[in-house]
Amino acid sequence: MITLTESRLQFTFDNTAVWQVIMKVDGHVDQKKTQVLQRYKTVDFTCGRQDEILFIEVKNYSGHTAPANTERLLNDIASKVKDTISCSIAANINSTTDHINWNYLVTQLSNQNVTIKVVFWMEDTYPNVLRAKAGANIYGNQLKRKLTWLTSGNNVMVANTHIGGIPGLVVTL
Repeated sequence: MITLTESRLQFTFDNTAVWQVIMKVDGHVDQKKTQVLQRYKTVDFTCGRQDEILFIEVKNYSGHTAPANTERLLNDIASKVKDTISCSIAANINSTTDHINWNYLVTQLSNQNVTIKVVFWMEDTYPNVLRAKAGANIYGNQLKRKLTWLTSGNNVMVANTHIGGIPGLVVTL
């Protein structure tokens, strides 16, 4: 098991999902190197297994107000996915610390048999599961339209601890 922390949430990737790569991209030393010429903003985690790559962006609004400008938030997430792909390619070429993982991700990204998934993990103070699902559907439908250049709508999802999300991943507050 591997546990990573982001936005006061614990992400535990269990061994049953056969993860090949689990990386915290945002803040990674190789990600910081790509910022020399341009300000890259990357997703929080990138994970890979034999048949899929996941880009996971995390926002935790528990106890805070979610941003009013949904359009800007979702544009930022779509842009982070694009920047993460660029960062992965650059890191694969230039990494001195994690070349094997970057190479795996870049190889998988170019494999037509690998499904690319984008997950927006949005934690909020929802009064009930029904409200959590409704919020996820609204954000999810808008984000799907912004990512059609990369993946089908079925592979874009909004998840949270109320509704769950990814097999092999447990998230706790």
